[in-house]
Amino acid sequence: MAKICKNCGSKIDDEAVFCAKCGKKIAVSGALPVLSDNNKSKSLGPDYATRDEALSWWNWRGRLNRQRFILRSLILTTIAIVVGIILCGGISFFITTTVMSGQNEDAAFGIMFLLLLCALPFILPLTLLSFFLLIKRGHDLNIPGWVVVIVSLLGASFFLSIYLAVAKGNEGPNQYGENPLKYPGSI
Repeated sequence: MAKICKNCGSKIDDEAVFCAKCGKKIAVSGALPVLSDNNKSKSLGPDYATRDEALSWWNWRGRLNRQRFILRSLILTTIAIVVGIILCGGISFFITTTVMSGQNEDAAFGIMFLLLLCALPFILPLTLLSFFLLIKRGHDLNIPGWVVVIVSLLGASFFLSIYLAVAKGNEGPNQYGENPLKYPGSI
């Protein structure tokens, strides 16, 4: 399959080390495959994401660089801490007032259950966003999403997060999308 030089845009052979037109050295990631309509989905794969999909918070498609991964992780962690403080404060307040007023403990547990139900609209989206974040960062390292999910569910998400935060992503496009460093700007 012919490739295109990133420098001048001319077609080059697969075996070429230098571009015949501009003379630029072609690295492994220095050329992109030529995509025609009949081989586009075959070359890029079903998980190849567009720019908008890659930058979206609400899907698992695409790649995420280290900076965006760390910033988004900090934002989600801050939201989780705030929700946790409000939830724990509310539970302790209602349990204390219920017990101090002389009511039975069943009322306190009922109030605690209701507060936990009220927290579900926050906990479920935060969990889903965390999985999307881990999957997208794994995609930058060419790790399939199902591997990331299984490792997380097995209880190693802390160690996985540390690895994902420090490991350098693949240079150039991979099966999950363009290099995320190509998209400057937004978190």
